[in-house]
Amino acid sequence: EIKRVINIPVVSGGLVSDPTIAERLLEEEALDMVWVDRQLIADPDWPNKVRTGRLEDIRPCCACNDGCIGRVFINKPVWCTVNPMTGFEYRWANEEALPKPAKSKRVLIVGAGPGGLEAARICAIRGHQVLIVENAEQIGGTVNIASIPSFKKRWRKLIEWYGTQLTKLRVEIQLNTKATVRLIEKEAPDVIVLATGSEPVIPDIPGIEKAAVGDDVLLGKKNVGQNVVIIGGGLEGLDIALYLAKQGKKVTIAEALPRVGVDLEITTQMSFSRKPGGLIDKYEIAIMTESPVIEVKDNGVEVVDKLGCRKLIDGDTIICAAGRKSVLNSELMEDIEQVYVIGDARAPRKITDAIHEGFTAALDI
Repeated sequence: EIKRVINIPVVSGGLVSDPTIAERLLEEEALDMVWVDRQLIADPDWPNKVRTGRLEDIRPCCACNDGCIGRVFINKPVWCTVNPMTGFEYRWANEEALPKPAKSKRVLIVGAGPGGLEAARICAIRGHQVLIVENAEQIGGTVNIASIPSFKKRWRKLIEWYGTQLTKLRVEIQLNTKATVRLIEKEAPDVIVLATGSEPVIPDIPGIEKAAVGDDVLLGKKNVGQNVVIIGGGLEGLDIALYLAKQGKKVTIAEALPRVGVDLEITTQMSFSRKPGGLIDKYEIAIMTESPVIEVKDNGVEVVDKLGCRKLIDGDTIICAAGRKSVLNSELMEDIEQVYVIGDARAPRKITDAIHEGFTAALDI
């Protein structure tokens, strides 16, 4: 539309990261130039990979802003969630420049979430023998749940990329396999990386058994009514709220803290603003802060506001999104000299932490 009314070159907005889309836009003369932007932080070799037809090797930008724009806003050096080498090019020009180990070791990685996948990839690049065991039927861990909403779809591409890279590196992956002491004795690894992730926290609230768990809602295991109350206004609660509100549900968030989204990076906080134009305003998501839930009832939840008054929030479906807790089997650490615990297994946080810890653990082995 802009090109129709002006006669100077038009450049796209950011994140036209798919080379096929970029090429089509240029061929159709919708644009004169494509601005790739954040994708070049996630994968500086994007132009060379496009030129040589290695599209499957492009590490995708997930547009999370957690390592790049979000850090600029708080006056910190630029990082990248999916590329731990961003900002450290002065140490390693590329992955081929990573130091080789004095001895190739057999590395067992328990868990195929993003942290485990990154650890496996870097270990294999450096010359170690790597085996991943994963209890689920597919790789990806919690990302497979978090990426279900359409606005989180880019994370699926990241997991697909990991699958492609690990196949090329000939990393062995055993799915539907539970890590046990017997398995460890059989495989006899030199090093274990525990990337076993996290599971939902179920708070000790009377009637909490009546609430659905956020994971089950996203996975479609629970039917959701028209009037929804979500316990917890962190990243998980906001994601589920937006996911359901976009389906036309009436959604209310009950949060004990003074504001929602405290674990979001700043640009995402701005997107979820309660002010006109923000997602909370646009989808009419009701927010009750400083209102801890004290009981889950058949027809809603009872909260206590900051004045100490009790109030019933009506709802035909209650969803618990009160955070996560680590899943860690300490038995797997016994009799192994070198053990690393990364990602949510270490402490529930963000995908940035999992991937970066997977990278640094692999670099240390």
